[in-house]
Amino acid sequence: MLKLEKLDRRHNGSAWFTHRAYVTGLPAADKAKEFIEVREWCWATFGPSCELAIYNHHPRRANWAWRYDDSSSYDTQHYIYFTEEARSLFTLKWT
Repeated sequence: MLKLEKLDRRHNGSAWFTHRAYVTGLPAADKAKEFIEVREWCWATFGPSCELAIYNHHPRRANWAWRYDDSSSYDTQHYIYFTEEARSLFTLKWT
């Protein structure tokens, strides 16, 4: 299941993006598969982007980015970040 979350100043990426989506309610392996499916859709729909950690250095400043971090022992952190324009298209497709 995909959840969409509105960002505020407490969240990474809020300087560039308005929302982020993440997969919830699935085992870790299934979360990763769904994350990859959504990221591939974003790439095909919006064009290339990059990891959030290097977004500020991306020459094109795409209207989406991602964060994939499975180093946490508590839970994985797989997020797709969107501008308002990209969020609208994401919502039409995925929710």
